[in-house]
Amino acid sequence: QNESIKTKNKEFDSKIDRLLHHTLIDMRESLVESKKNADETDQMVQEALDEIEKKNRTIDSYSQEALQIQEENDKQLISVMKFKNDRRKEERKLNNLMEIFVESIQTL
Repeated sequence: QNESIKTKNKEFDSKIDRLLHHTLIDMRESLVESKKNADETDQMVQEALDEIEKKNRTIDSYSQEALQIQEENDKQLISVMKFKNDRRKEERKLNNLMEIFVESIQTL
């Protein structure tokens, strides 16, 4: 009877060992699959980050270009306003000369 118990214990230990072995194999396969999924997710996240960075650089480039255009437009506006102001001064001078000319002719 003692021998029978020992045999049953060995059989039981053998079954537990096989069960543990299969459980460990299943856990390993699950971990490998999880690692694979995590790597794929990391890759997708990195690609998304790269795309966002690329778009940000494009936006920054457009913003810089817009600022340069705005600066050029401001310079042109200042130049036009200065020209207009100079033109008004010349017009006033011409009007003053015309008045002097008209007064001169009237006094003659």
